[in-house]
Amino acid sequence: MKPYHVRMICVFLCMLMLCMAACQADPVQPQEEQSTQAATTEELTSAEQTTEELTSAEQTTEEEPVVKEPRNVGQRYFIYRIWNFTPMTQAQFEAIVDAAAQTGFNAIKVHIPWSRVEAKTAGEYDFSAFDPMIEYVVKTKGLKVAISIDLTRRADDKVIGLDQMMYDPNGNLCKGGSIDGMRTMISFCSESAVNAAVAFYSAAVERYEAKYASDVLFYLPAFSQYAESEYWCAGEYDYSDLARARFYDFLIDKYKDINALNAVLGTDYTAFGQIELPSTTASDNLGQLWYQFRHQKLKQMIDALAVAQKQINPESKYALQFGAIHDAASLSRGTLAAADLAELADVVWIDDGPNTEHEFSLDYSNGTFAPHIMLAQEIDGPRQTGATPEKYLDQGMDAYTRGCTYLSIANWSIDQDYRNYEWVWKQLIDTWFGDHVPEVIDTTRTEPAMEISLTDLLRKGNPGAFITSYYALAKDGEFVNITVKDDLSDKVIDQPNSFYAFPSGFSTEQGKGNWYYMSYHQKRGQFTEMTWDAQNARWQGKAAFTLIAKGSMHPDSYDAALVFEAPMDGVMQYKPTLSIVSDQSDGIMYAVLKNGEPLLDGKDGYVLLLPGEVYDGVLEIEVKKGDCIALVINMHKNNAFDSTSASVIIEYYE
Repeated sequence: MKPYHVRMICVFLCMLMLCMAACQADPVQPQEEQSTQAATTEELTSAEQTTEELTSAEQTTEEEPVVKEPRNVGQRYFIYRIWNFTPMTQAQFEAIVDAAAQTGFNAIKVHIPWSRVEAKTAGEYDFSAFDPMIEYVVKTKGLKVAISIDLTRRADDKVIGLDQMMYDPNGNLCKGGSIDGMRTMISFCSESAVNAAVAFYSAAVERYEAKYASDVLFYLPAFSQYAESEYWCAGEYDYSDLARARFYDFLIDKYKDINALNAVLGTDYTAFGQIELPSTTASDNLGQLWYQFRHQKLKQMIDALAVAQKQINPESKYALQFGAIHDAASLSRGTLAAADLAELADVVWIDDGPNTEHEFSLDYSNGTFAPHIMLAQEIDGPRQTGATPEKYLDQGMDAYTRGCTYLSIANWSIDQDYRNYEWVWKQLIDTWFGDHVPEVIDTTRTEPAMEISLTDLLRKGNPGAFITSYYALAKDGEFVNITVKDDLSDKVIDQPNSFYAFPSGFSTEQGKGNWYYMSYHQKRGQFTEMTWDAQNARWQGKAAFTLIAKGSMHPDSYDAALVFEAPMDGVMQYKPTLSIVSDQSDGIMYAVLKNGEPLLDGKDGYVLLLPGEVYDGVLEIEVKKGDCIALVINMHKNNAFDSTSASVIIEYYE
């Protein structure tokens, strides 16, 4: 029996008992007699007082219940996605569609790359390779079609110059992706490149709306090499000359005077152009400003395409596809404030991997996006880490159960891998497109509930602590009403930087951002600086497995210590979060030290943490400039499976 069935039965029984009790009680006096008694009671000084008290009582007891609008689901579709990065014959395409249709897919997503349609001359479009594909899907097979319009370009581009592309912080072109590794992203700060992209997108939409409007499920613009509507998360972008110049304009518009910005950043720049652009994961004041700027440019691109499409046909559906909106990579993707990005969207896809906590992800999406937006999930290919038929079946079942309209599979050829998983696709089809469709979870429920702040998510760098709290509420898979609070995208940053965070403040340099990465010998009370291991992207301590990486720590015979040096006097709120990654660990011991002295109760200040538990601490610590606060983890009995997810948020009180 579902949890919500049990609750409904309990509510019915309680109401029945109350009714029986009311029947056995003394009858209520007639209304006229009650009024007479009230009027003659000497204790009431005036009718006015009586009225005021009754009004007050009504206001106290008759609060309107919170009512959530149900998610727009509509007709469900299970979609097979076909890529066109390189040319294929029409016969090859038809064979793929035939196989997908035979399995039971009821729609096909066709990929149309801008770089193949407008390949040689600006403004000249050649859709001849794709027209027969759309025609075959719609007219011959009688299936619905979804059209993914890929707006990446190429490193050998003849239409868009390389100076209009995105670059990483080291000046490297944003280049890579599938097939030949030559795909590039246009800079959202290039007016000419954005205008060219909008013109091509409009031409594609207008072409296929004229022929197949009622058979096109949606149009989906993709910007990154992963065919998603975001920045490419394989690196950090955009640090092109165009983006730098626009960011300085953004800061000038906000602060006018460099001294006003210095007061917020705690710096002494003499010109805006001196400011070094931060990492996409930085969470201090400059990092938040950089996030807001990147968000603004991404949203402008998304909105420009939406407006262009709706001018052609206001009834056509506009879709966005995000790799994720709450994980560590979402900072680089620029998708934390996804609700704002999707303001004009009709459909939003989330590309969860096989190891994603799908229930949390789907409830988070329900809490993020407006109810009119249709939700979708994409199942990735067979060679993803952790991929199994059972995991993909769970993902598909969770998607439809928790309110998705669309589900697709991507990166699948019609080969032996496909045949090995075909029972999964058929089971999903039999379950959700047969005569007896299962009940879906009620996503209008308001309890249990939790709130997630985007600023907190930025500071923590990953959602681990939130996910742990979620599963404490989500008993037996029940829906959790997640409220996502956007206190980031439009935040006014006008106070000096007073908070610091790990892993968003993680660095390859000791002392940067006031963070140090240390080995700690408990008996000697001795800290030793770790050395940076560039090959493995982590700090290496005195013992082989004394390690600190971005968002994780691992102890060995020496403890791992994440040390923060106080930049000023004051009282700080120190909030560490720890959870062991593997359930095969025998546990770890953790401590918080101030200048080497323990701040927690426990033997020598150390406390045991077991797999499945979370340490989510809040300490108020008075510090002087130069004091060192260390989060230390010890291997307990042995170091096996002791990798520990770690985050720290530090904020000074005013």
